[in-house]
Amino acid sequence: MSDVKIDITPTSVSEDDPTRKELLWYKRQEKLLLKWSDELIIKKKHHNRKGKFNMKLYYIFGIPNIIIPLVIGSTELLTNMDSLTLSILLISNSVFAGVTTFMNFSKKTQLHFEYEAKYSELSVSIEKELCIPKAHRVAADVFLERIQSAYNNLNSNAPE
Repeated sequence: MSDVKIDITPTSVSEDDPTRKELLWYKRQEKLLLKWSDELIIKKKHHNRKGKFNMKLYYIFGIPNIIIPLVIGSTELLTNMDSLTLSILLISNSVFAGVTTFMNFSKKTQLHFEYEAKYSELSVSIEKELCIPKAHRVAADVFLERIQSAYNNLNSNAPE
């Protein structure tokens, strides 16, 4: 058997297409990225509002779910509670528990805050790249493709 020799000398052209040139940065690419950055900030704020809203719902339906059994247990020991009142409290507790379980507000809250952070991170990466002098930036076409791919991925997987 003979040894395989691999040429690892660096080249300045692409082996697939030696005529390919990098896309240079122009105002058109910067304007598109700024537009995307503004959209990302809007979506970030939307997910922040939805996360806070779901957190409020989690507390609204979760706290009574904890307090009602405590009230039933403590008042049953002290006084003999009317069966109608007891039934109403137990049914309302079941409703609160059912809503909390099926709506899963805690998971929705966590997802919205997670996507708020992801949108923010992508927006910051755009701003960071645009702050770098044009001569030192990543090629415009490569950066645009990376941002577009990440943006589309976020939009397709983000909660409503």
